[in-house]
Amino acid sequence: MFYIRLRDYVELFRPSGPLFAFIIPWIVVLIGHQLALCKIIKPTMSIFYLVIIGNMLSALIIAFLVQTFFPKNLAYNQTGIDDTFISRHFKRATYGVLIFYLSAQAFQVLYMKGFPLLWIIIGDTKTYIDYGIQSLNGLLNALYLLSTTCFCLYYLKNKSRGKLLFLLFLMTIPLMLVNRQILISVCLQMSCCCLIYNPKSIKKFTWLGVMILALFIFIGNIRTGLEHLVKILQPEPYIPESLHSLLWIYAYIVTPFNNVNAAIDSINPAGFPYMELNTLIPSTLRGYLSLNIEEINTGFKLVHQNMNVSTFYLSPILDFGAFYAFALMCFVQLFLITAYRRAMTTKLPYDIVRYSILYMIVILSIFDNLLFALPVVFQLFILPVLRIGLARKKDFFYLKQYSG
Repeated sequence: MFYIRLRDYVELFRPSGPLFAFIIPWIVVLIGHQLALCKIIKPTMSIFYLVIIGNMLSALIIAFLVQTFFPKNLAYNQTGIDDTFISRHFKRATYGVLIFYLSAQAFQVLYMKGFPLLWIIIGDTKTYIDYGIQSLNGLLNALYLLSTTCFCLYYLKNKSRGKLLFLLFLMTIPLMLVNRQILISVCLQMSCCCLIYNPKSIKKFTWLGVMILALFIFIGNIRTGLEHLVKILQPEPYIPESLHSLLWIYAYIVTPFNNVNAAIDSINPAGFPYMELNTLIPSTLRGYLSLNIEEINTGFKLVHQNMNVSTFYLSPILDFGAFYAFALMCFVQLFLITAYRRAMTTKLPYDIVRYSILYMIVILSIFDNLLFALPVVFQLFILPVLRIGLARKKDFFYLKQYSG
């Protein structure tokens, strides 16, 4: 039996929705690639275009089929977070993870005798690459992303100046570590949580996005330097020098796609998930469990060695080919859509945070394969710990059910 209610389908296209998360970023990438504002960009069309366009269609088809055959009321509830009870256990767990993270990060700072931003300020020869203890640093990145997102939810429910200041302090940590990926990731996860509760705040988040992009450019300038970027990208003569700073954004949006698109016709898949598994092995164990990635000749070459990110699709394509990469993204889209429907209907902190992680992974699929990035995906394994002891309704999260 078919069930069609237009309002519920429209909800899937909200800025916090799964269709927006995949389709809009990739449209921007395809347009940016065709513009070819720099000589490093090769605007040739390959089978990779068909994979991306195919996944745009698959996202629409999956969303329509799931919502039609398994209907749920997704219409926005005006009372929002006011009717969501965040248990004391969730609060204690969030603060517990934050205390552990901050303590371990302080230990790292003492052990490393400083942190990346300080090294840059004092002119130390060490860089952000030299910071952190192997494996521990990756675990701390996962704990930071998860605990900061959970604390953001707690702040939305119990707003106060003290909590806001603490949240702003947490957001400065990626700046001190000169880590753009963590900064963008945590901002996307928190933005997703906020937009689920208040979709009308999109204008505020547009300005926040502008600020984050400005910080992205700032970190890029102090990490690598604008002159070095311009030398690599070789912008077209009609691009004025006053706009060269914006090339940081253009480069990180378009060059990952450009890398795969330029080489996809020459790739010979390995036939085993070497690339995907390798990124899930902690760095301290890679020496003992070496997959000999360097010895595998798949025929893939970067357009430029300094631009070494290549979208969600590269690892699957190198392992099993373009069709497998397409099918894997379809699976991710199904997982994302079902997680969104659950988050929208329950409004439970656990469900919202889980969806926000997937939301961030899909948006950043234009940049990297974070589904197989251990510091990011490990959040999905830590998150269930926050539910321990919450089996009883009175000790869990209370939510009034709304009928559409």
